[in-house]
Amino acid sequence: MDVFKLNGKSYNVNVVELSENFSILYSENTGRTMATGAPMTLDPLGCFIGHKIVVSRKQGYETEFDNLYNFILKPRFNGIDVVIVHNQDTISYKAYVSQGERKLKRIDLKTGKILWDSLTLTIVPMKAQVIP
Repeated sequence: MDVFKLNGKSYNVNVVELSENFSILYSENTGRTMATGAPMTLDPLGCFIGHKIVVSRKQGYETEFDNLYNFILKPRFNGIDVVIVHNQDTISYKAYVSQGERKLKRIDLKTGKILWDSLTLTIVPMKAQVIP
């Protein structure tokens, strides 16, 4: 099983870290009431499950690492298809990459080859995966 796929493509990189996050969003109808004790009224829109992935390049696959970076840099109007591990299986959703960061490991002065250390991606779902 692949740890993740973006638009149906697996990348030959090392997954160094993977974290899953969630956010339950509520409508503007959510809030405190004037009843005794000021209880909350909740109007949930859904639960959005996203991910943060840290990958590193595999030796000999520097171009694959660069291809992943170039893929996520491209702004899109329709997002990307994500398949990623979740519980004991995978979850699929349409998402966008809200931010990313990569770190330089070193530049080989003899060959001029640029070696990147790691790439961090924050993946945000476009629609709720869990609906009330």
